[in-house]
Amino acid sequence: MSINIFGKTNAESSQRVIFGGVTLSQAVNTFLRRDGKNTAAEHINMDNHTLINVSDPANAQDAATKHYVDHRAVSKSGDTMTGNLNMGGRSVHGAPVHYPTLYSGHEAQSWTQVNSLVNEATSSHKKYVDDQDAVAKQYADHLTKK
Repeated sequence: MSINIFGKTNAESSQRVIFGGVTLSQAVNTFLRRDGKNTAAEHINMDNHTLINVSDPANAQDAATKHYVDHRAVSKSGDTMTGNLNMGGRSVHGAPVHYPTLYSGHEAQSWTQVNSLVNEATSSHKKYVDDQDAVAKQYADHLTKK
């Protein structure tokens, strides 16, 4: 590193001392630049401080603001599906075992609930109403024996 007669380093030199014996090239290689021209070599500890004025994410690994997530994320309660839900071979759990109070015919039903409805519809205690009604074999056999 060259020093002129006044003890100053060449302003064009990357070896220019900028503070306390640290050269410009050492500073660039050691400290994270705010202009993005170098990258972090380790985790960045914010010491309980926050990042502010973060833009909306454009890439998969970009940081997202709370506002962005709150307004883009799907709520688990009350949202409307606008496409198919691919369960990937998984099951739906937690469907009611009995009819909900406000049953509209469009809710998911548990296997127990479906079996219960089928058994109820075909059991011998169901009264025969229309010609198209299903009846239990025991009920039909009882009618033919009389």
